[in-house]
Amino acid sequence: MTEEMDKTPFLCSWIVRNGQLIGQIKTDILAHLATVGGDNFKYGHLHPNNCRLRRKGIKYLWSVYKDDERIGKDISMPTNCEVFLQEVEDLESVTPNSINDVVLLVRRWYPTDMKLGKFQEILFTEKLELKELLSSISGIPVENIEYVKITQSSQRESVLQIHNNLHWVSTPQHAEDCTSYTVGTLLYYRDRMEPLKQLTSEERKELAKKDIRSSSTSSPRRERALKIYLDPSPKKSDD
Repeated sequence: MTEEMDKTPFLCSWIVRNGQLIGQIKTDILAHLATVGGDNFKYGHLHPNNCRLRRKGIKYLWSVYKDDERIGKDISMPTNCEVFLQEVEDLESVTPNSINDVVLLVRRWYPTDMKLGKFQEILFTEKLELKELLSSISGIPVENIEYVKITQSSQRESVLQIHNNLHWVSTPQHAEDCTSYTVGTLLYYRDRMEPLKQLTSEERKELAKKDIRSSSTSSPRRERALKIYLDPSPKKSDD
């Protein structure tokens, strides 16, 4: 995940101050981008209701900054903090509301096609068990769901190794009991009843070539890197 974030294009630098609302900061950034984009502005489809600010962690995207939070009151933002402007299809459905809510990144593994599906974000809450949540977005029966937490090393696994070399589990998980999942954790999941494709030698060679090519491509996730600098001056908060 670190490599993917490093390839994300830089957008701009921004100065913020204590007391400012995240929602207003986001709106101001979008307005600024529109003024510098010119006729070929490629981010014109972004608006306050389909994107959000996320703090960059060491390996993954980290904290979700919510529109109603104020800097210095609800959240702290260190000097020279790196933040992503992340495009989100359904902002409300992946916005945490509780301290135990965790935003996870998931991809479905398709054994029959020997490929991974698109990246999806899910909100792991106290209301839904993890397998039930994965079932709701995929249509896979709950009893057939298997999943695995992906580390940096396992993410580099060849497509040829994903099905049998990863430690797939079917243990029920609840947000309040699962301390190993933090914001931005990546999971693969699959239907345990879906058969593995039997490859010919030529198909195996072609998949091996694709593995090499994909290692040099950028992230499919739609995020834009920003650097946000915290203004430490003691100014009055916005009303």
